[in-house]
Amino acid sequence: GAGCGKTTIFGMKVPHDWATGEILEDVVLLFSLKLRDEHLWEAKSVVHLLGLDNLDLEAGEAQQIAEFIKDHPKQVMISCDGLDEGKVKKSSLLWAMLQRRSNTLPAEIRLLVTSRPCSIVTKLDKSCHFDRRAELTGFSQEQAKSFIHKY
Repeated sequence: GAGCGKTTIFGMKVPHDWATGEILEDVVLLFSLKLRDEHLWEAKSVVHLLGLDNLDLEAGEAQQIAEFIKDHPKQVMISCDGLDEGKVKKSSLLWAMLQRRSNTLPAEIRLLVTSRPCSIVTKLDKSCHFDRRAELTGFSQEQAKSFIHKY
């Protein structure tokens, strides 16, 4: 539900722990997408969807990263926060990726999708397979204080 820590855990803690080498040691690239950002649903390419076109990269580096993703999908993780908050476009590259039906993003990429329960999640459930599910029930007051102090 709302306020139980989905964005904090999966949008902040997971990337932090990955960057410090505490988890997901076999992941080389981790992308964090906020699905409420409307431009993600308009993206026509992997480079645009993952924001590679917004980085200060040398000529051709964005395309090299896209090729790495295609060639080494098991070393890539995409965290997708707030499916229930996005203006879902079922014809989009992002929707195809979530359903593991994209021609440009291999199905072997690890996806982490957060959402409150809603009808769009039910539709996604029916059209693709999730390896794991978790339900967050929130933090106790002591856990919240500890987490905030640590991160």
